[in-house]
Amino acid sequence: MNSFERFDAILSGKKPDRMPIYHVTISCGVASEILGYPAHTGGESLHYKEPMALIRGEEAYKTFVDKYYNDAYALYKRLKADVVRDTWRNKWTPDEIIDTYTFAVHIGEGRRIYKYFPDTESFGILKMENIAPDPDEYISGLYNQIEKMPDDRAIAGLELSDTFDTNMKIIYADTLRMRDIAAAEMPCTAAIGGFGSMPYDIPYMMATVLCPEALAEYYYKKAKTMLPDIRWLARQGFKLITTGCDLAGPNGPFISPQYFEQALAPAYKLLSDECKNQNVVLSHGSDGQYWEIADILVRDCGFRALNEVDDAAGMTTAALRKRYPELLIVGCINSSTLHKKSEYEVRKETRRSLEGSEGIYYIPGVSNAIMPGTPVTNVYAMIDEIEKYKP
Repeated sequence: MNSFERFDAILSGKKPDRMPIYHVTISCGVASEILGYPAHTGGESLHYKEPMALIRGEEAYKTFVDKYYNDAYALYKRLKADVVRDTWRNKWTPDEIIDTYTFAVHIGEGRRIYKYFPDTESFGILKMENIAPDPDEYISGLYNQIEKMPDDRAIAGLELSDTFDTNMKIIYADTLRMRDIAAAEMPCTAAIGGFGSMPYDIPYMMATVLCPEALAEYYYKKAKTMLPDIRWLARQGFKLITTGCDLAGPNGPFISPQYFEQALAPAYKLLSDECKNQNVVLSHGSDGQYWEIADILVRDCGFRALNEVDDAAGMTTAALRKRYPELLIVGCINSSTLHKKSEYEVRKETRRSLEGSEGIYYIPGVSNAIMPGTPVTNVYAMIDEIEKYKP
C-alpha cells in the first residue's frame, strides 16, 4: 500500500498493511538535528521566528515561508509520514522590538510583551501591561458580533458569488500549499476554526456562566458561516478536517458538560452533519481528560474522529476503542514519553497504543508535539515500532 491507500483504509475501518504515521508538530531543534541543518518546522521557536521575519519585510518573510515548507516536507519524508498537515503558525507583526528575543504587541493603551528563550525553545507572553480583563466589555462585544453576523441568505449569496473560490484560496492558501507539495506522496489534512477559548481567558470563562445562551447563539451562527468552507474543502479533495479547542486538563474539562451541551454542541453538530453530507471525516482536537463530555462529542455532536488524544490523561486507545468502536483516533503517544523516557519505554508505550487500537481507525503519532530536547533516537524508536506492528 502507498500512503493514500493506507489513509483511505484507516478512514473506512479497514486494516492497512501497516498503520499510517502522522506527526502533529516537530520542534525546530529536533528537526534540525534530524535534517542536519537549521530547520524551520514547528513549535514555539517557529512562533517566535515568524513574527521576526514579518517585521523584516516582505522579501524576508517570503524567504522564511519558503524555507518552512521546504524543511517541513523534507522532515515529513525523513520521518516516513503517511499523512501531513500545515502546522500552527503565528502570522502577526510585532509593534515594538525590545531586544533580540523580546517584542511587544500593542492592544489599545496596553501592551503584551512576548519573549523567546533560545536554550529551551520556549516562547510566550512574558508580561501584560495595562490590560485588564473586562467581562462586561466582552459580553457587550459578543452581542454586537451576533447582530452583525450574516443570515442564511447572505451566506448563500457569498457562496454563489464569483469571488467565493478566490476568497477560499486566500483563506486556505497555506493548507493548499502543503497539500500541493505533498500531493505526489502523502494526503494532507485541513483545519477549520473551533469554538471556545483557553481557561486563562477570564472574560470568556465568566461569559460561560453569565450568558451561555449568547455564546450558544454566536457559535451556532458562526458554524453556519463555516459550512461553505467545508463544502469547498471537500471539493478540493480533503478527507479529514480538524476543528476544536483545548477544553480539558489532566484532571478533567475546564468547562461544565452542561455548558458544552448548551453552547457548543449544537454548533459542532451542524459542522459534523455537513461533513457527513460531504463524505468528510470531522475530528475534534483537545488535550486532557474529557470523558465527562466525550459522549456529547462523539454521540451527540457526531464527531467521527478525535485528534491530539491524550493517553497520559487516561484517554487511551484501548479505552476509546471499547467505548466507541468506529471512532478514528489520531495521535495517542505521549509527547512526554518521547521527551523524557528511555527508548525501551517509548517502544513499550507505542506498542500498547497500537494494540489498544485493534489495528483499525487509528493514525498513530505523538499526541501533541515533539518537544525541544527530545532524543532523536526516541523519535526513530516510535516510528520503528509503528512500522513493525501488523494490524
